[in-house]
Amino acid sequence: MKNSIRKVVTNIEFWLHLLFWSLFFASINVEWTQSWVSTDFLPLSVAPHIALAVPIVFFGNVFWLIPNFLNKQKWHLYIALFFTFLVGFEIVRSFVFSLFLSENDFSFAIFKQEFFGANSIIFGVLSILVYTTILYSFLYKFTKDWIFHQSIIQQLKQENSSLQLSLANVSVNEFVAHQPEKRSTFSIKKRDGFFLLCIEDIQYFQANGDFVIAVDVENRKHIINERLRTIYQDLDKKDFFQISRSEIVNFNCIKKYSPYIKNRVEIHLKNSEDTLFTTNSRTSDFRVWLENH
Repeated sequence: MKNSIRKVVTNIEFWLHLLFWSLFFASINVEWTQSWVSTDFLPLSVAPHIALAVPIVFFGNVFWLIPNFLNKQKWHLYIALFFTFLVGFEIVRSFVFSLFLSENDFSFAIFKQEFFGANSIIFGVLSILVYTTILYSFLYKFTKDWIFHQSIIQQLKQENSSLQLSLANVSVNEFVAHQPEKRSTFSIKKRDGFFLLCIEDIQYFQANGDFVIAVDVENRKHIINERLRTIYQDLDKKDFFQISRSEIVNFNCIKKYSPYIKNRVEIHLKNSEDTLFTTNSRTSDFRVWLENH
């Protein structure tokens, strides 16, 4: 509990969000005590439900939809969920508002007027505020990821320079002679030094350009400055299987698997919400590998 509180207190991103949204709510003109189903507050002030929808749309897109669904495998699911997210909210709101405005006697005419009217977050007067928030969420997420990857690239360059300098003083024979027969750990560089990451604690490996990201059982990501092919050669094939050109999964971390499209398999992990997929060419070998345990 204390560690969680300490992480929040020292998280600069958290305080920047808190400051930004505090300024946002302080700057907009919202009468929170007025009737939320009123039809006469626009455009004099922001509708309370729109004021609340703006940060919800931002955080939902940045921290849930984009990380989990905006990729080449799930982009269609991302569009469907985002569409459902906005339209579903507006349908529920219009239905509730129509009940209040028609004194608990539902009227489709009032529902239609609300759905396409000035109070709508999709078609209303302040819909531009919602659309701007959506654009801002994309800019924020992509900019943050770009800065993160730039720091990773810089770190890898430094590690590569240090490695080349070390190897220059060691003969090839000496280097090979000191290699362990079976690899059990990876040496991970962090800001405060190096630490050993046990292979058995890694849920899966994922190739990312010239380096590999290892995700451990606590869902922390670690950078390994090696090729995925080289890593797989050193792994115990009983516990690890390469399900695609870019991913290797740990058998002990698999929760369940199920059929997916085009003879592929969808893999769910015990300690992560991430979903992995086999390629068509590796699915049959993957099933055999599972059955041999």
